[in-house]
Amino acid sequence: MKKISLTLISLTLAGSLFAQSSASDASSLSSAFKGYWEKLKASPLKTEIVLTSESLRNGSHVNGTDNVLDIYAKYKLTDKDMLRLNPSFEYMKQNTFNTAEADTNEFYFQYVELLYRRTLLTADKNGINLSADLRQAYIPSDEYRDDMEATGWTAVRLNASKAFGKFSLASTARLDVYNRTSANPAKNKTLARFYVVPGYTITDKLSAATTFYWTEITKAAEAPGKKLTNNYVSASPAVEYAFSKDFSGSLYTIIKLTQAGDGRTIVKDWNETAVFGASLTLSVF
Repeated sequence: MKKISLTLISLTLAGSLFAQSSASDASSLSSAFKGYWEKLKASPLKTEIVLTSESLRNGSHVNGTDNVLDIYAKYKLTDKDMLRLNPSFEYMKQNTFNTAEADTNEFYFQYVELLYRRTLLTADKNGINLSADLRQAYIPSDEYRDDMEATGWTAVRLNASKAFGKFSLASTARLDVYNRTSANPAKNKTLARFYVVPGYTITDKLSAATTFYWTEITKAAEAPGKKLTNNYVSASPAVEYAFSKDFSGSLYTIIKLTQAGDGRTIVKDWNETAVFGASLTLSVF
């Protein structure tokens, strides 16, 4: 009987010591992971994931969604210099509403873009934020190359912003030069765009802004030495809500105010061509 009692006591003590050891190991592992995570969050490397979904239209009818996943890996080189790598993936689902034709389901790697940003001015020292971007993109997908008529692009941007209490005003001047898919100069294409973005902070979690932008797309025409130019003006009102410091969501619509072409014809039935969208943004570290 004594042998059995001693055996039970030994097993109980061993089990207790094992449980304590396991709990201690788990606690140490948790502490080590937490310490590593805090160091990663304090490092110059930052990662952000953005998921966007927009409506697709066939004439005045919404018939699908265009879903884009962007991953942003940012690395702060100095207080004024930053690099960012952005791979972008797209999944498009479109319903033809026609039994004779198959619905469209497409997924592809849209592009990967490398950005270098230089901060020129800051609001605390100069009263305005000003930065310049240089971007280089590569399109690996044949389908997206066909859509864009390019293998990538080189772009420059100048960004400015200033806050006035709860109000803010931002602006960006942008020029994209597309890398043509052949040696033929007639395949040249450029995009120029100018943004103006007034915004308002409603609460510490809720904000609203409207992006107004003018676009000009220039392409080579069939006739030698001729060019085709499209000009139009669009507006995109949006509201954004911050669920936490690292997670936010927004709802928006994109409305074309003037007709593509000369850019001077007002679009009357803008509600029939408007695009509706939603996005989620997560700061990983």
